[in-house]
Amino acid sequence: MRKDKELIQAYGRMIMERAAEGWACHQLAFMFNQLSGSRSAKVKQMQEEVERTYAKILSHVYRHPKKKPLDDLPLWIGAPDLHVFKNQKSTHVDCNINDGLHFQVIVAFPPWTTRLKSSLSEYISLHQERFVGPTRYLSRLHASDLAETQDYAAEYVLKTIKKLDFGSDDILVLPKSSSEMSRLTNWERRQVKREGALRRLKPAG
Repeated sequence: MRKDKELIQAYGRMIMERAAEGWACHQLAFMFNQLSGSRSAKVKQMQEEVERTYAKILSHVYRHPKKKPLDDLPLWIGAPDLHVFKNQKSTHVDCNINDGLHFQVIVAFPPWTTRLKSSLSEYISLHQERFVGPTRYLSRLHASDLAETQDYAAEYVLKTIKKLDFGSDDILVLPKSSSEMSRLTNWERRQVKREGALRRLKPAG
């Protein structure tokens, strides 16, 4: 687990460095409607939905996000979790839904996002209908300003990795590298965008 510990420390430094440069830090808790499949399949679906949420927010924040250098885009570091943040007890994760599995994300948000007239936490709170719903994958998206020190929170959100509940492959870092993005053809990128807009859960039964 030494590599995982070093990885967590590296992610903590990424958050700390940005915070020192004036980036605003937030924590997000993604709660989902009931998903199908095994736990690994649910984690995969959660990761995909977190990625789509990131892309959706980028489209509201930047006029041309693809023209921005990756280092200038908001940084999201997240992992699947079975618990809630100590200061997020109000989220009330329902252990009967997906066995309590949800997704926690630490966000470092750059100060030059002028199209966003409020903080990221306020934006998400005011526009829940853009992200959640009974037929969507997300049932709730809780956002709050980072209360703990950035390195502590980055370690906290990835604590399940340290407990061997999940592997380091389940850690999600956004934006993805240019090499990862280049694997998609233009047609595939259009399909991903279209599917993201139409993405809904299938009715039960």
